[in-house]
Amino acid sequence: MPKKQKNQYSEEEAALINDFLIANGIYDAVMAQLKLPADDELYQSLVFGMLKRQTKDFLVFTIWDNLNDKQARHLRDFVNQSSVTVPWMAHEGILMEFAMMYPDLMEKIYSGLSEFFKNFIKKFNEISTG
Repeated sequence: MPKKQKNQYSEEEAALINDFLIANGIYDAVMAQLKLPADDELYQSLVFGMLKRQTKDFLVFTIWDNLNDKQARHLRDFVNQSSVTVPWMAHEGILMEFAMMYPDLMEKIYSGLSEFFKNFIKKFNEISTG
């Protein structure tokens, strides 16, 4: 009888992998709804990069727009601390780590994200069909 393999990922690593898979699934679903030429991989790659960049921008602006005064003060301290403890982390990542500490802030992000993707698809397809 084969031995049961021990879980090789920590709980935090498993959560990161799960988040990565979910994000890629969402990106794939959005890309599938865009009117892209099937045979132009370079164009598809450029559009995918644009989608990811605009998504990050949306997340950053949504976080900034929805901070209350207490969260804004905490964010300053959190950014200062993160610049020392995780200097390699991108600003978007630091902001998302911060936002995850506040469920009400994450709720606003998630509700706005759905609308962002719908608008991205709509506007892209309008431009593509000219």
